[in-house]
Amino acid sequence: MNLKLSHKVLIAFFGFIIIPLFLVGLTGYFIALQFIEEKYSEQTKLNLHAVSQNIQYIVQDINNFSDSWIVSNDIQSLFKNPIINELSKIKAEKTILQSLLTHPYIQEVTLYNLEEEIVSSAKNENLQSVSFEKIVESEVYEKMFEYTGRPIWVTPFEIPDSTVSEKLFRHVRVVKDFYTLEDLGFIVMQLELRELINIFKSYEQNGQIPGQHFLIVNDQGTIFFDQKNLYKGENIFNFLPKDLSFNQKFVSSKSDFNGEESIISSYKIRIEDMVGGNWYLVSVTSWALLTEETNTILIWIAVITSLCIISALLFNLLFVRGIVQSFIRFVKAMRKVEKGQLNVIVEEKGNDERTVLARGFNHLIQKVRLLIEEVKYEQNRKNRAELMLMQAQIRPHFLFNTLESINVLAVQNEGQKVSKIVQRLGNILRISFQENEEIQMKQEIEHVRSYLEIQKFRFIDLFEYEFDMPEEILNANILKLTLQPFVENSIQHGFDRAEQKGTIRIIGKLEKNHIAIYIEDDGRGIPNQILQEFKYGEEIKLDQHSKATHGLGIKNVAERIRIHYGNQYGIYICSDDNGTIIKCVIPG
Repeated sequence: MNLKLSHKVLIAFFGFIIIPLFLVGLTGYFIALQFIEEKYSEQTKLNLHAVSQNIQYIVQDINNFSDSWIVSNDIQSLFKNPIINELSKIKAEKTILQSLLTHPYIQEVTLYNLEEEIVSSAKNENLQSVSFEKIVESEVYEKMFEYTGRPIWVTPFEIPDSTVSEKLFRHVRVVKDFYTLEDLGFIVMQLELRELINIFKSYEQNGQIPGQHFLIVNDQGTIFFDQKNLYKGENIFNFLPKDLSFNQKFVSSKSDFNGEESIISSYKIRIEDMVGGNWYLVSVTSWALLTEETNTILIWIAVITSLCIISALLFNLLFVRGIVQSFIRFVKAMRKVEKGQLNVIVEEKGNDERTVLARGFNHLIQKVRLLIEEVKYEQNRKNRAELMLMQAQIRPHFLFNTLESINVLAVQNEGQKVSKIVQRLGNILRISFQENEEIQMKQEIEHVRSYLEIQKFRFIDLFEYEFDMPEEILNANILKLTLQPFVENSIQHGFDRAEQKGTIRIIGKLEKNHIAIYIEDDGRGIPNQILQEFKYGEEIKLDQHSKATHGLGIKNVAERIRIHYGNQYGIYICSDDNGTIIKCVIPG
């Protein structure tokens, strides 16, 4: 069939421009949505991990506090000496008030023998104790005797009792005689974990995604903590599809929540001794709010593209005979653009529509170049933001442990040790809070030395350390907080459950045109399955279902060095059962 050139151009216009643009736009739209979902899930995993760590700190703090008091003479005597009159009861209540109720989270404490309630005391006189009969009827009673003195955490709604606030958690444990280990009775502490609310408020203040909603549930799906107090006491599976479960460490998927399409992420909180099973930190984020800006941008792009297509179609219909040569020039220019030559410029001749189209084409190419530069710039900012977030993750964990050590030393009246550990902590904070991304090697060494000294206070007789750093490299520059994750990895994993004291050596050398720093330890070594995950010069990828934690801090450092200095720098790892050697290479 012989067609006119105008018809051929019209058919070609639809076949090679409009339809491909539609398909590319549609494909790009779905790819963009998938990219948003994946990246948001990755970011949510980091956030949920950080929140779960804070929750674990709260639980462990109360466990430690309870451990120290149930073996004290004051509490033991309350179980051994019967309360015979009102005066002895008042003294018993005062003892509880001056011991267990000094903790800010503990609101009420009740002591029971094996037959009945002995005594109770509360900060609020309207707060009543859980009756002995209620506890005996619940599964907590048998469970706490199975745990032989270890604490059990009971969430709200697990012991039904209309007289007790739904905000309160319960800490239950059997109390044994300190000398004979015979069961004296048991203790129930009711706690208001106000710090949970503060944790989630901090995330809202730090730019939380609008519409993100945090919940904490147990194995049965009971929502015992709700950031927004919308579903407390409900079963979360009533709002979710039947095929969705939280039986893995981290789960994230797009699904309906209470009839609204959302991103639902679940992170298992590692806390033992819970009668209700595991706790799960759940994040629910409205998909509509998450993609609102993206959809707005895509709509505008679609509208602008549609207007351009309509204008181009009219131009082809009305002036096709006069633009054949111009069409050929544009085809040649577009072929160059397809090859990646974004410096193409179409010559602007005359003063008609072809000149306008040529200007539009040139402007479009310039916009593409600018957009590519903006994408690169935004990606670099994103990488830096992610690295800063990964850096910040170690600070609360280390700071809380250090403060706990200072507290223990202060209680023991170890004034000199408190002074030394505070001085070391000050050195660490001073270097950490510096705005410069790079610091001198001697400052980094001082930071690591302070960190090791603090860890030696916490883990007595666990390890020794040695430095061998030549004077000529001490004034060299290095990325801040580069070496500390390596020694932290040695302490936490290399010397964990070690039978003898370990040694950490940090050695610096000048090698050709770069500096090599060796971090050596004689600990257990990194398992082979973890070593196989590392590829030098490439992004380190860890299976999200793996329980290994060796790679997170090392990945941090490797990524920072690669992004800041280039792919020719980074880390090398050699490890076996006799220890681990990590070589860190930076510019000389």
